[in-house]
Amino acid sequence: MQKQIVDPHGYIELASRLMPGEDYLHTLRRLHEFLKPANYLEIGVNTGKSFALASPPTIAIGIDPEPNLRWPPRTKYAIHKLTSDEYFLNRDCRKDIESSTIDFAFIDGLHVFEQALRDFINIEKFAGPRTVVAIHDCLPIDSISASPVRSTVFWSGDVWKIVICLRETRPDLDVFTIASPPTGLAIVAGFGEPHSGWAEDFPALAERFRNVELGDDHDSIRESVAAVPNHWLDVADRIRSRFPG
Repeated sequence: MQKQIVDPHGYIELASRLMPGEDYLHTLRRLHEFLKPANYLEIGVNTGKSFALASPPTIAIGIDPEPNLRWPPRTKYAIHKLTSDEYFLNRDCRKDIESSTIDFAFIDGLHVFEQALRDFINIEKFAGPRTVVAIHDCLPIDSISASPVRSTVFWSGDVWKIVICLRETRPDLDVFTIASPPTGLAIVAGFGEPHSGWAEDFPALAERFRNVELGDDHDSIRESVAAVPNHWLDVADRIRSRFPG
């Protein structure tokens, strides 16, 4: 199918109206300042703009097969030129982060549900009670830009399905989406014992959610991904409430 070229500025303007407030990079910065993570893992480094939000003494680990750094990291870091699947298969994450648990992770790799779910599964193996996982592109604008097959310049893919999937299959976790432009930022907190059935569950979940469709009514889209207003103090209180002690 020939790629449909849609003016990206039109989408961005629409996103700013539908999701007023700070964009996702500002929200990520606030998360770093709030969490003060000892370590940070980012999947999908690209130009390094979000990766550079990590500050000392955080140990930052980036995963991207083709990084194109334009924003210099500001703390101790390593970038592994691997796909996320290759990284978790071939490296010991605990050695890289110098800890048994990941404090803060950001998933922003391939914009497809199945890969995002695999990334989440791999991260959860190293999650602790205070781990927070952020996932980009979980509040799409419309069904065209939210398709797993790209046909627009402005494209969020079908990562949004991971919110529906986790809220349905993992009621033990707190999963919601901050309405931060341009395409939302999902948050997962409240980790306990890692789920042990992912190997058996994944094929069925991938098949089940592959053909789930998204409507174009933005109110229903927001409801489907558990969107919350882009109010940082409320978000911080919600995350804090899931921490032990």
